[in-house]
Amino acid sequence: MTVNNQMKEKIRIIHILPYLEGGGSERVVFNLIMNLDRSRFEPIIIYFFDDLYGNYRKDYINIGIKVQCINEPRSILSSFIYPKMLIREILRYNPSIIHIHSGCWYKASLAAKFSGVKRVIYTEHGRFEHEPFSLIILDNVASLFTDEVISVSDELKLYFQKFLKIKKSKITTITNGIDIRSLVPMPKNNTILDGLQIDRSSFIVGNIARLSPEKDHITLIKAFYKAKKSVDNLKMFIVGDGPEKDFLKRYISTLELTNDVLLLGFRSDISEILSTFDVFILSSLTEGTSMTILEAMAMEKPVIATNVGGNAKLVQNEINGFLVQPRDEEAIAYRILEFYSDQELGKVMGRRGREMVISNFNVNKMTLRYQELYRKLYDTGKDL
Repeated sequence: MTVNNQMKEKIRIIHILPYLEGGGSERVVFNLIMNLDRSRFEPIIIYFFDDLYGNYRKDYINIGIKVQCINEPRSILSSFIYPKMLIREILRYNPSIIHIHSGCWYKASLAAKFSGVKRVIYTEHGRFEHEPFSLIILDNVASLFTDEVISVSDELKLYFQKFLKIKKSKITTITNGIDIRSLVPMPKNNTILDGLQIDRSSFIVGNIARLSPEKDHITLIKAFYKAKKSVDNLKMFIVGDGPEKDFLKRYISTLELTNDVLLLGFRSDISEILSTFDVFILSSLTEGTSMTILEAMAMEKPVIATNVGGNAKLVQNEINGFLVQPRDEEAIAYRILEFYSDQELGKVMGRRGREMVISNFNVNKMTLRYQELYRKLYDTGKDL
């Protein structure tokens, strides 16, 4: 093969994810693949669990990406010893690189090992501060089958070094990036407000997150309940879907907030939804580099966020938003009322947030970092 042909040869990369629902990590992967140089790289998506909540499957198909769901039975054999169906799909596509994402590191790295794929990357998008010992053991095993470990924040990098004892040289931090072109500040979308039968003068508190325990929507709802006692025209939109949907619906009903706290489910019109927010709040117990914070800031929304994971790198306290401690509904309620009483403060913080995102969290920068890593791994692995 000539040098010219080698340079033009596409690098086939299989991305392996647990699911394709509309959470932050799934959006990171979608943004990466959307912006990847398709003349040099051929991405393929494999995921395990189908028909959960709103997902990106159709979006991938629409841009010409192969998508395969395994739906492999959850058993000790398939999960811990020999994931036969995943191995079969990897062999069928014969990739140069396997890129694993949070939630399936051990299983996917095991499949890569059995498939003979010699270049394996793992990206950690976020995790709890204190993981079960059993998971730490599995992660340690998975790291032995992994060439490069990517963290989306420096805090996650420290976690890998402290708990998994992974060498510094094997860990790279690549912060998430967003497509700033699709997130342009705009007036409130009154069509959405009218469709939801929300008065246009309402002060909207918004959240976008998977409805799962680590996002701690309960604290957020408690904070809203406290703030609502002081502000009659306060409303809250919660965007996202997940396993806690029914529980949260019942809890909202118990507090008699059904007309004030709206669960909007999975939405693909994120910029339009964000336009209706006066304040964005993330009450998570754990985060990497939050995509939803970045998206809210890009839309010039002030942010209230818990001081966990990489949030402090995005939210500069009292500059472009406020940081609060996890599970502190009093602090969140206080900051909601502060933004309500001084709406000019929210506008100023929102503008600062967008400036910070433009400077530091561009999707093109993130994509270039991954492309350089793919090329480096591909070149060094040719003779393996």
